[in-house]
Amino acid sequence: MPATWLDIVDTAVKIGLGAAISGVATFAVTKYKYQSDKELASAQRRRESLDQIAEHTEEFSHICLNYWARILDWTRKKKSGKKVNETIESELKRVRGELFSTYKLLAIAESKLLLLGEKNAQLLLRQYGEELTKFYGTVFIGEHGVSIEDIEKWRITILEKRELVFNELSKLYQAA
Repeated sequence: MPATWLDIVDTAVKIGLGAAISGVATFAVTKYKYQSDKELASAQRRRESLDQIAEHTEEFSHICLNYWARILDWTRKKKSGKKVNETIESELKRVRGELFSTYKLLAIAESKLLLLGEKNAQLLLRQYGEELTKFYGTVFIGEHGVSIEDIEKWRITILEKRELVFNELSKLYQAA
């Protein structure tokens, strides 16, 4: 059968419409996939940042509790009239210096929280750091005048503030 111009136009329109529909569908799927990948990558970066914040906070906490244990031991020996050997005192000084140095980790964690827009978590971390600064400034090597019972109470305060920070980080992590 000879093809008429109407058959040719009909076939061209069908092919053209099919190609247009395929093109629009491909564009829509590609755009959705790009947006989905972008959101997934953003969520992954957010979780990685929260992981780093948690690591920095825990490293700081570990050093703080190490200092707490050593200064408590040092204070007990001093108050009982025992001589504190040089090794204990030098280790205490080393840990105190290490604690001072790790405040940088807290600052990094705070800045990341601000970057993520997590003001509440940043404020909790700031309060935690300020509480540890009070401890650091109050209980030092020398005649600090703080009782053993008060030093022991600082551990509870430190752990409570740490728990508040990690509870907030946990909420953020689960939401990411």
